[in-house]
Formats: sequence, structure tokens, C-alpha cells
Amino acid sequence: MLARSRGIVLDEVQVETGAPPEDALVMAAHVSEPLEEILRGMMRWSTNLTAEIVGLLSTQAGGGNPQTLPESAEAMGDWMQERWGVRRQHFVDHSGLGDESRMNTREMVRALVGSGANGGLRRLMKDIPMRDQDGNVLPDHPVDVVAKTGTLYFVSTLAGFARAPSGRDLAFAIFCGDLERRGTFDTSQETRPPGARGYNGRAKQLQQALIERWAAVHG
Repeated sequence: MLARSRGIVLDEVQVETGAPPEDALVMAAHVSEPLEEILRGMMRWSTNLTAEIVGLLSTQAGGGNPQTLPESAEAMGDWMQERWGVRRQHFVDHSGLGDESRMNTREMVRALVGSGANGGLRRLMKDIPMRDQDGNVLPDHPVDVVAKTGTLYFVSTLAGFARAPSGRDLAFAIFCGDLERRGTFDTSQETRPPGARGYNGRAKQLQQALIERWAAVHG
């Protein structure tokens, strides 16, 4: 394709597979960042394409041969059930964009607890600052939160870990959604529907209030 884009037409050649000759010359090489760094960027910026690719490759690395995203997503669900006992879930992809995916907060917390308060999953999550009523960051807030956000129009979720002033770690999952209102507009349109911004802001305030309450009662 590269040659053809430059007007060069090449004859069809037989592609050879297997180990290269010992005296082969490397024309170009690219080494990616470590997987953990790739996943950290995926979590921070919600890069859906990265989630799908990593999910598919993970299924293949586990010995699977998925032909579709739903097949790979099902394998991911089976893995979560085997590893952490997460039974009540149904995934149709790895990014979470599919409307048919299902998982409740109890099962999400079960997975978080299984991964460990200081495990690899926590290291991938981003800091979630606590804010005042005007949205300003409170730099000295006593509760430290790392989590993954999930945002669609009239949907706002937050799942992760909160470290209370005592040092105790709490796993939490909060799913907010007005599905009836979400069903009143075309989700394929890029224009933000009226009220979506305000809903998201109120949902985030509720999430923070819940975290602060849990830290005070259970921390």
C-alpha cells in the first residue's frame, strides 16, 4: 500500500514465514512503551481503541482465538469469574461502549477488592481530586482517591479506591445514569443534548459526597 500510494506497482510476491536468516539486515524497528505505561495512558484518557486491542491480545495470549469482539469480551468475563468470583456480568466489548454490556456495582467492587488495594490495577488509575462547591480543587483534602471515570450523556460512573485519613483503603463503585432521559435523543449525534452537562456535574458532586461519607463512617 505504501508503494502504491507513491505510484509504484509491485508484482505479487510470496510471503515467507519463519525465523529470519542470521545475516538478515534490520531495516526499521519500533519498540513500544512498556504495557503498564500503555494501560496507564488508556485509563487516563479513556482510549477505547487501546482497550479493544489490549483485550483481544490478552484473550489470544490466554490461548483463545476470538473471531469477534463479543467472543473476546466473553472470555474476559470468564477470566474475571475464575480469578475473582465475578459472576453477574456480561460484556460485549473491552471498552465498555457497548450498550448491551452489564455489570452491577457489587460485582465491580468484588473485582477491585480482588485486585488488591495496592495491586497493579491501582497503579494504573488516575488521581481524582476532591473539589469544593464551586469546582475548585481542595489540595489538602484528607481523603485520597484513585479511580476510573466513565462518562456518557446522562451517565457518570466512578470506580476505584479511597484512602481514608486513618490509612484504611476502601474499594467503591458508583454508577449514575438517567437511562430514560438518555433514550430521548440520538446517541450518534455529537451535539451535547440539553441538560447533559448539568447532570454530569450533579453526578460528580454526589460521587464525592458518597466517598466522603464512606471514608468518615468506615475509614
